Order: sequence, then C-alpha cells, then structure tokens
Amino acid sequence: MAKQHTTKTATCRRCYATLRSTQSVTRGIGAHCERMERREAAIREAGYKPHQVESARELIEDGAIVPLHGDLFVVVSSDGSEFYETTAHTCGCPAFEAGRRCYHRAAVLLAA
Repeated sequence: MAKQHTTKTATCRRCYATLRSTQSVTRGIGAHCERMERREAAIREAGYKPHQVESARELIEDGAIVPLHGDLFVVVSSDGSEFYETTAHTCGCPAFEAGRRCYHRAAVLLAA
C-alpha cells in the first residue's frame, strides 16, 4: 500500500497566488507581497494618504514609472500628457512644486 503525502497549501492574502514555502504558508502571505505591504505601511506612516498609495501602486502596475539611474525615475502624469523626473525626495510635478506631497514620490519609494 502506497503512503499518502499531504502538503499544506494556502493562497496569499494579498495576490491570491499559491504559497509554496512553509514560511509563507505560516504567514499567509508571499515574500514579495510582504515586502510590498511593509513599504506601503512605511509610506502611510510618512504621511501619504491611502488614495496616494493606491495611485502610486497603479503607476507601477501600469508601467508608468521608469528607472533612469540611481534613485532617479521618470514618471508619467495622471493624464499621460507629461513626464516628471522624480526621486524619493523631489518631483517635477505641479503638486510638489506647490509644496504638497505627490504620489509620484510614493511610487518611487514603492518601486525602489
């Protein structure tokens, strides 16, 4: 009689992918998603609002943020008509130039 082996499986609470490592199954989240959650939490603690974090995440998902060199990125405006050179500390967008937090910088922090 053949032995039956069972493997405990689970899905990631964030992306719903199948988790394979024992540590990920125990935590309920994959390593990549856990890093993203930690980065997002740090961004919220830095004062970014939830809608800014969501906009930053959308920029990354849409491929609208491109690394140039070092910590410098080119980010596409929300309407797609302009490009801004952005780092974690500066941005060329009108919001940043007016002294407000912009989600472009949050996207750089997530993507870096």
